Amino acid sequence: AAQDEDDIGGAIVNVGGSPQIRNILFRNNFSTGEFPDGGGGAVFNTEGADATFVNCRFVNNESRQGGAVYVRASSPRFLNCRFEDGTAQAGGGVHSTQEGQPFFDGCTFRGNSAIQGGAVTNELNSTATIQNWLFEFNESAANNIAGALLNVDSNPIVTDCVFRNNTAGILGGAVHNLRGTSPRF
Repeated sequence: AAQDEDDIGGAIVNVGGSPQIRNILFRNNFSTGEFPDGGGGAVFNTEGADATFVNCRFVNNESRQGGAVYVRASSPRFLNCRFEDGTAQAGGGVHSTQEGQPFFDGCTFRGNSAIQGGAVTNELNSTATIQNWLFEFNESAANNIAGALLNVDSNPIVTDCVFRNNTAGILGGAVHNLRGTSPRF
């Protein structure tokens, strides 16, 4: 079924494209898409999209999945970006799913919140590469999991990151791994 363009990617919908996006502020964007495909308050990447975001800020964006960014079966790159005050049901900053392979270097996730995966959620064979990150003051809802990073059936690579002052309702103030997850730290 086709989706209404207002249901996904509040600012950008990237289907198979490779744009270079630099020094842009994505503020107060939202999407209202339903599960399983709705998401990306600011950006929705799918079908091999290989966008590159450099020195971008994602502030106060909202969606059901991926408050700022939704990644499905694509490989976007985020270099020196900031994700702040995003909200979602899953992944207050970013939600990566269905073999998504996002790459993040030198990013900051601060003040994001979600029911689960306050800053980032990786699921369904997502292989995110996360390096040189700062995760701070992110949170999951009361009685829920993963204040900063939630991994479900995924294999993220996490190196040289700082997790500080993240909170979860019950499990994994910083990181929580579920079902078949094999992260490399």
